[in-house]
Amino acid sequence: MKDKFRANIQVALPAAVITLVVQLVYAFLSKEAAIGDLPFNILQAAPYFIVLALSLIGVNVFAVLLTGIVLFMIAGIATGSLTYATALSSMGGGISGMFETMIVTILVASIASLMRENGGFAAILDFIRRRASGRRGAMAGIAFLTAFMDIATANNTVAIVIAAPIAKDISTEYGVEPRVTASLLDTCSCIAQGIIPYGAQLLIAAGLAGVTSVSLIPFLFYPFLLAVSVAVYILKG
Repeated sequence: MKDKFRANIQVALPAAVITLVVQLVYAFLSKEAAIGDLPFNILQAAPYFIVLALSLIGVNVFAVLLTGIVLFMIAGIATGSLTYATALSSMGGGISGMFETMIVTILVASIASLMRENGGFAAILDFIRRRASGRRGAMAGIAFLTAFMDIATANNTVAIVIAAPIAKDISTEYGVEPRVTASLLDTCSCIAQGIIPYGAQLLIAAGLAGVTSVSLIPFLFYPFLLAVSVAVYILKG
């Protein structure tokens, strides 16, 4: 996880910095927008920053998650927004919310096994082998494979589950480090998921803004810049 995080930073940080600059310039050049009164509580926000800091330091992911849960419970109870009962209820709700994803993941893993048994993976691998010319070609193959899987399934988790076994075979054959492969799987699935107008993220954003999801695409600075950053990362090898 630490190695993957470091690999991700090399790809994502330049895109994030450029996105921030673009958004600041765009905001200053645009008309003012009324956003209303949005109250916040520093104590309730603190756990988010603590979890982020622990992740950046490289603390074990399960320790970070458990720390976050405990800190949120303490902050919620201290500020009166949670009680012991509602905190446990919220955790139960979160687990229930993951049930659908778990079922889909199990079904997709089963479908992926059927694809492997019936030669689907071999066909995809052969297609990539015929077009890959060394390590860079293999990295590009993993990137496109993951992105296309996400376009087909509209779920980045499902796309990673399907693409991962093929990506592992490609990375082993062409000498692509596991951390780089994991980073490409993560990043490229998120790029596709963030751009497709029928993905959950854009549909939710469009619903909140009261516009169509397609109309938001020209303003997706970060996904497009991230795609450029991935391309540069692959070309550098």
